[in-house]
Amino acid sequence: MSEVHKDKAMTPLESAVYWIEYTIRTKGAHHLRPAAHDLYWWQYLMLDAIALIALSIYGLYKIIPILFNIIFNQRIHPLRNKVIYQRKDD
Repeated sequence: MSEVHKDKAMTPLESAVYWIEYTIRTKGAHHLRPAAHDLYWWQYLMLDAIALIALSIYGLYKIIPILFNIIFNQRIHPLRNKVIYQRKDD
């Protein structure tokens, strides 16, 4: 395994020289920069995604109880309006 790992096309010095020359040839190698350099700070920190998730959770927190009330009140409501017949004591 050591021999496989050490089997390189270039020595570390040759590799460093190649990449320095490559950077000079491409005038800074801007195409190799990470995309994170082009993001706003709030996108880089993913604050937009965190805000979306937080608002979704808050919305579900507010909507689910309302939906439960609507669903269960409609199921129980007809039973409450049923007329219960009582005997008349004359």
